[in-house]
Amino acid sequence: KMMSRFHHERVPLLILVAGTGITGKSTLATKLAENLNIPNILSTEILRELMSVMGVLPSKSLWWREFESDEQMEEVYKKESEVIRKALEGDIEKCFVEGKSVIIEGVNVNPSLFNNLAQVNLLQPPSQSADIGQRKRGIIVPVIVYMHESDHKLFLEHWLDVTTEGKEKKCNAEQVDALFHKIKHIENYIMGESTQNAASGGLAFTPVQLSLRDLSDTSGKIQSAVLNAIDTAYKANAF
Repeated sequence: KMMSRFHHERVPLLILVAGTGITGKSTLATKLAENLNIPNILSTEILRELMSVMGVLPSKSLWWREFESDEQMEEVYKKESEVIRKALEGDIEKCFVEGKSVIIEGVNVNPSLFNNLAQVNLLQPPSQSADIGQRKRGIIVPVIVYMHESDHKLFLEHWLDVTTEGKEKKCNAEQVDALFHKIKHIENYIMGESTQNAASGGLAFTPVQLSLRDLSDTSGKIQSAVLNAIDTAYKANAF
């Protein structure tokens, strides 16, 4: 009932689902969209694939490329995330100008690149100096999906066994370890960027641990966070 009223009033809603590779972000985003009747899901991975066809980004995802160091991989991740963030700008603008509900999910949801959205977030104090133009202030729910390390390793091994992409790679144990190292390094980087956002009074992403045993439990946590955010805004007469 509250969501029906919310959609009717066309208050902008942006749900950001960040997290490193192979953590079930796409599945969670789809389930969340179904439960909350949100028609728009934008995947940074699909966007990256489209941009690779146009020659803007490499065709191989980050995990399957070789790097001289973790620092080099981190720099490549940051640059590619910036390209994808720019490509998302039009959809984000529509969300806050037209009052749409949108979910953006993917590895390239780099928290530092979304920090400027704090100025249009109803759940944060408005900045006196911020110029938001035609945009309305709306509700932003940013989360980072992560797994316990042992669960994540099991999930990765399962993914390599059952997906077409995983089967094609035919990874041995050493290659699986190297792949997992890359995935966890980017996770640590994403978590660190979120911590910096929070320290600067910006857009802080809430860590949400995914349970391999109960995916619906994780989806329920994010859904509760969205509903609580909307309820808080209503109680504060924010819109």
